[in-house]
Amino acid sequence: MPTGTPMSPQPQAVALSKVFLGIVVFVCGAVVMMFELLGSRVLAPYSGTSLYVWTNIIGVILGSLSLGYWLGGRLTDRYPRPLGLFLIILAAALLVMLVNVLKTPFLSALSTRVVDPRWASLVASLGLFSLPGILLGMVSPYAVRLAQDSPEHLGRTVGSLYALSTAGSIAGTFLAGFVLIPMQGTTGLLTILAACLAVAALLVLVAARPDKSQVLPMLAVAATFGLLQMWVNPDLTVVESEYNSIRIYESVDAATQRGMRVLELNNYVNSGMYLDNGDPAFDYLEFFRLPEHFVPGFNKALIFGAGAYSFPKYFLAHYPQASLDVVEIDPRLTALAREHFRLRDDPHMRIFHEDGRTYINRCRELYEVVYFDVFRSMYSVPDHLTTLECAQQVSRCLTDNGVAVYNVLGSLEGPSSRFIQAEIMTLKQVFPFLYVFPVDDGQDKLTTQNIILVAAKKPLTSLTNKDAPLDRMLATSLIPEELTYHARVFTDDFFPANSFLDAY
Repeated sequence: MPTGTPMSPQPQAVALSKVFLGIVVFVCGAVVMMFELLGSRVLAPYSGTSLYVWTNIIGVILGSLSLGYWLGGRLTDRYPRPLGLFLIILAAALLVMLVNVLKTPFLSALSTRVVDPRWASLVASLGLFSLPGILLGMVSPYAVRLAQDSPEHLGRTVGSLYALSTAGSIAGTFLAGFVLIPMQGTTGLLTILAACLAVAALLVLVAARPDKSQVLPMLAVAATFGLLQMWVNPDLTVVESEYNSIRIYESVDAATQRGMRVLELNNYVNSGMYLDNGDPAFDYLEFFRLPEHFVPGFNKALIFGAGAYSFPKYFLAHYPQASLDVVEIDPRLTALAREHFRLRDDPHMRIFHEDGRTYINRCRELYEVVYFDVFRSMYSVPDHLTTLECAQQVSRCLTDNGVAVYNVLGSLEGPSSRFIQAEIMTLKQVFPFLYVFPVDDGQDKLTTQNIILVAAKKPLTSLTNKDAPLDRMLATSLIPEELTYHARVFTDDFFPANSFLDAY
């Protein structure tokens, strides 16, 4: 007689239709990628969109999926039943909806306690995205077990289901990036994802018990999530575009008590105007008048970054003899500027909706002034516009007496000076003359503030101007000495500008 302890029999899986399982894994695969893309938009208002943010989101999602694959494989061996897969997907749906409800209070509280965007985005990613990611990772191994194919067909079954999951991820990537995020926004799309998961969960039950009575619960779940969407997002205060999380609101200037309308991009105030006359509401734009001194009577200018179009409107009003080309990557900002910030078409202004680097690379025109107003965020900057090669292209598109005017944020010395020091040394490789104008306080080099850099091919011939505001800028704001730093130059091969913003 055989001796020893008898082995416990392995639980038998309840087989499900491969068609239904294929639909379920396709939907869950699509949700994974849409959820990952949405993660960047959820965090952008609080942590920016730097390389750190994307690194943390991708790392957390991948780690969560890996843990989910492991847990799903172990769980399906213990309980190979459709109810288990149903509960996993339904729990994922509820957690995605919970992210929708908690994201704003959680991220607001986190931003007051963790300043460094690297750690803030890591904690935020773990807190908001890890649990849904783990549950979504459990779906594929569970589905493979429930397919219950014969051993000789196991490889084909595994390959087919994982291919469908990947196909869903591809479809979700393009659908979210090109259609759903711009159309629905973050809150609306998170609700849609939760509803899709809930319906996918019910499909598992339909596959297990295919009768018409399951249709009503599916419709009820979809209607419930639709009502939740109305509760979570009763009014639209944030507009999502392909590039930005945009908020427009009205405020009051603390110094003058004048009403103003403000444009906020990714939780950072970008630009604004006074409501009484439409003038720009922020002081640094006064320094964009400096080309009047460097290139008197200029006739052709180019600006990268328009925001609410505060300066382009000022330019057209104050330089009627000149033409202005505007390069703004986000067409939604232009539309909102027309609607909320009194932007009007003008024969002296052309607008190009494209990346600034692609425009300057193919530029075949000559400008007397080139403005850069794209480095205003405390969280991220467009690295590819900071490099030596970009500056060389700018120089190529400038006349011999032309100037490039850069608005940057930081300090001249101390912890928050790393980006500005590197950018100054980069520009000095291309332009023989560089003039530095701190906007708020030229004496305190440790103060974080707007700093205007004027890069020129020819030297200043005079430090005085008949115009009083210009004369004051030259006399009190211009750093008198030449600044030289031991900073590595930004190039297209080395441009870690965002890593230099940590101290902000």
